[in-house]
Amino acid sequence: MRGFQTRQRFANVMGAAAREARLQRGLTQAEVADRIGIAMEVYGRIERGVLLPSIQTFLGICHVLEADPRVLLGLGSPGSAPGPQTPEDPPHVRRLTRLARDLDEEEVIALQGVAKAMLAGRKRTRS
Repeated sequence: MRGFQTRQRFANVMGAAAREARLQRGLTQAEVADRIGIAMEVYGRIERGVLLPSIQTFLGICHVLEADPRVLLGLGSPGSAPGPQTPEDPPHVRRLTRLARDLDEEEVIALQGVAKAMLAGRKRTRS
């Protein structure tokens, strides 16, 4: 049940961020869907948090909406930091990023959960 709740929360965050980015650009769902090459109904489900897109569709959404992937994933706010991997990233972050690219969607969600738990534990020990 917890995995489903995490997945649903993730879908809701992504959908809300995509909707916000689309509205900021003055596009309709039909325009975005057409530019990505998917059915408008599918894109609508993504925005409503009913459906998580494939990686290819997600990248298309990022491109069409000119959105930072981290923002759509709920991992940052617009302009908060550089993209997922920049020359400023330390080697250990770049290694983790390369490994994460080979994970499927559910594995990435699990990895995010582990990272969040580690950060939460770090905050508790510093308090």
